[in-house]
Amino acid sequence: MLGVLVVLYILFTILGHLFPDNELLTSGYFADLLFKGIVLGSVYALIALGYTMVYGVIQLINFAHGEIYMLGAFFGYFSLRYYIDRLYFGNGLPLWIVFVLAMLTAMILCAVCGVAIEKFAYLPLRKSTRIAALITAVGMSFFLQNLGLILFSANPRSFAPNTFVVYTVEASANESFSAPVSKRIYNETRVFLPVSDDLYVRIRARSQQGESAWSDPLFIAGNSLFESMGSSSESGDKNVPVPSGLSASRDEIGGRVEFKWSEIPKSARDIKPIFVETPKFVPLDFGLGADSTEGRRRFGFNATEIHIVILVTTAVMLAGLYWLIHFTRFGMAMRAVSFDKDVTRLMGIDTDAVISLTFALGSSLAAVAGCLVGLYLVRIDPLMGVLPGIKAFVAAVVGGIGSIPGAAAGGLIMGISETLVKGYIPSRISPLSDAVAFAFLIVILLVKPTGLFGKVTKEKV
Repeated sequence: MLGVLVVLYILFTILGHLFPDNELLTSGYFADLLFKGIVLGSVYALIALGYTMVYGVIQLINFAHGEIYMLGAFFGYFSLRYYIDRLYFGNGLPLWIVFVLAMLTAMILCAVCGVAIEKFAYLPLRKSTRIAALITAVGMSFFLQNLGLILFSANPRSFAPNTFVVYTVEASANESFSAPVSKRIYNETRVFLPVSDDLYVRIRARSQQGESAWSDPLFIAGNSLFESMGSSSESGDKNVPVPSGLSASRDEIGGRVEFKWSEIPKSARDIKPIFVETPKFVPLDFGLGADSTEGRRRFGFNATEIHIVILVTTAVMLAGLYWLIHFTRFGMAMRAVSFDKDVTRLMGIDTDAVISLTFALGSSLAAVAGCLVGLYLVRIDPLMGVLPGIKAFVAAVVGGIGSIPGAAAGGLIMGISETLVKGYIPSRISPLSDAVAFAFLIVILLVKPTGLFGKVTKEKV
């Protein structure tokens, strides 16, 4: 792979000299695509590590791992909003610390989900055939996808908090709100109240600008089946306007009231992004491509802070995982269980605990990938784990299933190849870049069936 990249660099350097007016043929454009491919490959590597760790220990392809990645993104999404409300708005904590806390929360929750899946879905089939466990893994993947659609809805959500606002809704049986039922929601402009009697409802908003005053109470009669309009104050504290256009409607069957309001103006809810979004050009003033034309740099790449965060996080996770596996008692136990579970059980090692911790570790790495991708691509949805999960599995197989360095190398190969295809193939054909993953899988398995870092094992018969 390195040899191919060197050849491509030299090729585009030569083409850049021959066609200086074509930016697509310069080494600078190639370097920019290569950098973006390394970033994308780092994400694939984090997901592929979960596949390869589980397979290395119990020889199981956990096809539900892509959905764990999706759950990690949503856990990070909800945790980020909660921490922004309590720690950023409340105590002025820096946004990057808030994001780290949200990512740690997502890691813990995904680790719990991974252990629960292993205990309830895979443990009862531990002594069954491999095909039974494989079918169960596919079924668990579909179950988590549909569960995500039920819990989170099919509508995409914006992970970035640059348009964040917290609403507090209170409902009471009297206009004085002496004993109200309070509910806090984030970035939504409606709420459902499970009440059937007459009630009063009021609302206020909270953003970086501060907290608004309470709106005028809106009375909702118990027998009303129509939408009734309410009024609101003209302004609140600290220039945060009270949400206007209050309205409510009651279900004909009864028992629930839908309370809606107009969205708060964008000017009152903007906060700065967690990481600087403006790309910076990083020049590489050496090598064959370090020439310039008309004062423009010909060699370098554009990077944003989130790119650096993804690369540094992946490097730290890989280094920590390598240390855990090769220099700790748990890593020694994991390697022993992967070699022979029966013998390690006779030696006093709790193999079930080692397998559960392996699932927890792989799931927490998938949660990190989900949070980073959520912040990088902004958009998350319950089906976001399907295609990245498949590509990460292919990356694990390409690198050698069961090999930690192989998973990292396979992820980088997948990310770089996909980015280069999208950058140089016309847009009408570039959607086929997803097929590159499977093309690499076929070619590498034809040349080296065990993968790049896989080892040939001999079995006595």
